[in-house]
Amino acid sequence: MGAAGEYGMSQEDWDGLSSEDQAALDEYFEEDTSSTDQDESSDRAENCGGGVAGELDVSKLPKDIDPRIVPWIQKSNAKCPDYPAPVQAAQLFAESGFRPDATGPSVDRGDGVYEQAQGIAQFMPSTWTGRGIDAAAKEGAESHANTAKPDNAKDAYTIGDAIMAQNAYMCDLLKTAKSKCAGSDPIQLALAAYNAGGGNVFPPDEDCNIPNFPETQKYVKKIMKQAEEWTLPGTGGGGLTDSQIKQVIAYAEKAVGKGYSQDPDLRFGPDYYDCSGLIHKAFGAAGISLATITNTIADDKKVNIVHKGSGLPATARAGDIIFMNYTDDGHVSQALGSNVSHVALYVGNDTVIEAANARTGVVKRKVDASAIVGVGRVGGEWVRPAVGPVTSNFGPRSGGHHEGLDIGAAKGSDVKAVAAGTVTWAGDKGDGYGNYVMIRHDGFATLYGHMLDGLKVKKGDVISAGTVLGLVGSTGNSTGPHLHLNYCAKEADSCYRSTPSSDPRPVLAEHGITFQDA
Repeated sequence: MGAAGEYGMSQEDWDGLSSEDQAALDEYFEEDTSSTDQDESSDRAENCGGGVAGELDVSKLPKDIDPRIVPWIQKSNAKCPDYPAPVQAAQLFAESGFRPDATGPSVDRGDGVYEQAQGIAQFMPSTWTGRGIDAAAKEGAESHANTAKPDNAKDAYTIGDAIMAQNAYMCDLLKTAKSKCAGSDPIQLALAAYNAGGGNVFPPDEDCNIPNFPETQKYVKKIMKQAEEWTLPGTGGGGLTDSQIKQVIAYAEKAVGKGYSQDPDLRFGPDYYDCSGLIHKAFGAAGISLATITNTIADDKKVNIVHKGSGLPATARAGDIIFMNYTDDGHVSQALGSNVSHVALYVGNDTVIEAANARTGVVKRKVDASAIVGVGRVGGEWVRPAVGPVTSNFGPRSGGHHEGLDIGAAKGSDVKAVAAGTVTWAGDKGDGYGNYVMIRHDGFATLYGHMLDGLKVKKGDVISAGTVLGLVGSTGNSTGPHLHLNYCAKEADSCYRSTPSSDPRPVLAEHGITFQDA
């Protein structure tokens, strides 16, 4: 192809790309006629793919990417976790091929004034006027995310300014999508609005939709596909393998059309199901034994509650369990703090498979987002404690021994409990760990160090996997923001220097949580 204008960049910028990046962009925007010949009903966001979550796999990015780009993506992700780093990277690639100096072709903005999109995020000057952010100086060490200082100039061609502005803009669009478009995927709507304008995606007094513009349809689909490819395996907070997810969904798909029954002898199939019986059997097909009642599934240790409250979150993904409440029938979940009268299997595209009632039996249909009280994810009881690369491993260090794992997470980002347990300490003892939390789990203990003031838990709290303990900081003996994680392979109130610790990294990997090295 090689048609520079089709990618929103000038011929000069296209010619400046490496042959590898030109080929990647050609493949990325390869013609997809499936999105250009649709009736109006297929334009709705509920017919697009599900959310993407997880850590950016930098090894899959173009080899010649400017080394300043990824740190800025990671820094901005801490500001808006609902805008996943892989999606942001894929969007930047779609906009400019990761070219900080990219300039788009002249475009009539509708009033006879011509503009050219600018920089890595391809902001139009008129948009940049209101959306620009001064985050960094343009050149030198000051432009690195970890050392940047504003220079009193908002510049769309400065990497830090552009990426932080893009993130803030997308975060605002996500908020709009969540508030106005219940039941739709806010990430895809936000992407569409960034490309086609908010008025075309969030029209007054009309349903939200991805407009039937071939360029926008292609833009959203390709970004979501690229984001999935650039998501580091095992970084969604634990979870099922792709093979297991396929097994779960395949079982549920085969059950569609079957009858509904709450009879104890019939509710687990193969000819009849009730809602919790279907969930139990579907996950059983992947070798995972879950509880058998709606609220006890939510409280099952194998289920991590990844979302509490109404609405379908942007981070929902195929294989998640959707918990709903239609009537207070006494099935109260402690994990959700809510009654749960119904469960369904999320299969992507804002769609669930559920054993609904005696009239419909097992059906596949759009999720009723208004009834959602929470979302659970199966795949082991462990959750990623912080998002970032490993900056220091367990073992020998500087003539001594490093007792834990250092994760270079962004300052102010969440620190989460890896598993359910009881908090045995929360505070600062003045012993080097700064503000830290210790947790006694079933068969082991953990410690989370160097957090900011204002811990979110206290001694004696019984917490679930994924509970936010505090925010990443640099208190105590620390040279920069990070999480220090200790793991002790026995159940104890302490996971401290007096308690022998073990390397957390292989243990985390056993539960599907892996890290890149800095």
